[in-house]
Amino acid sequence: MPNSVNHSRRSLFRKMADPVINADTSEPKTPRQAPRPPKAVDEALFTRLCDGCNVCVEKCPQQIIALENELAVVNVDFEHCTLCGECWKSCHSGALHVSQRSVLDVRPIFGDSCNNYVGLHCADCAQHCPTDAISITDYQKPTLNHSLCNGCGQCKPSCYVSAIEMVL
Repeated sequence: MPNSVNHSRRSLFRKMADPVINADTSEPKTPRQAPRPPKAVDEALFTRLCDGCNVCVEKCPQQIIALENELAVVNVDFEHCTLCGECWKSCHSGALHVSQRSVLDVRPIFGDSCNNYVGLHCADCAQHCPTDAISITDYQKPTLNHSLCNGCGQCKPSCYVSAIEMVL
């Protein structure tokens, strides 16, 4: 006798929801081509959904979002991201979506000109990090806890010797 099939609605919806509930949304599946605004969907989907409407650029109070090749990109070289949400709240295309994590894809890299590394005590980058993702050890380059870093870029302008570069 063949296995019986449960045709109840509850069973049907449970089967349909299972892939969504068990989906791993912690990291994007497609590598980023450029730094994207907070709450950007996976890169493959983002490049299809972002229509270059310029609304997120206009809404960003820090003026760190620009359009490159008609897609939104973030540049935290001169100003940091406050993660205020104005960009994704104004996105009508779905390229920036509330279901995504509110982080940027960039992370700081500490160069050899870091004052702490050359023997002058400095902890400015760690003091300006809102998530305490940067640790300082004497005579070493700062270390980054990647799981705590949100990519906001507040550490970069705090470094007066320009020893921090924000990279994908």
